[in-house]
Amino acid sequence: SVPAAREAGAGAEISYTLSADAQVQVRVLNIAGRVVDTVVDGELQTAGTQRVTWDGLSARGTKAPGGTYLVVVSARAANGQQTQAIGTVSLGR
Repeated sequence: SVPAAREAGAGAEISYTLSADAQVQVRVLNIAGRVVDTVVDGELQTAGTQRVTWDGLSARGTKAPGGTYLVVVSARAANGQQTQAIGTVSLGR
């Protein structure tokens, strides 16, 4: 499902639903498509609704500026099936 993200404190809570157990990657990109941070990287997650938190920091540990970001959730099931969903989150700094 398309990830839903909402501002939470200095960052954002990201939720998504997996139809099967899968290895998951969750990335936050700026509007130009550059990776700001990788929130989850290859973690095996179970089917159902998942929630992760982006702390609002870049991969270098600096505070991401206010604005709209893309949230990209990629999942690969044990049978090799891959899927990707994209949503947005806004940080109002």
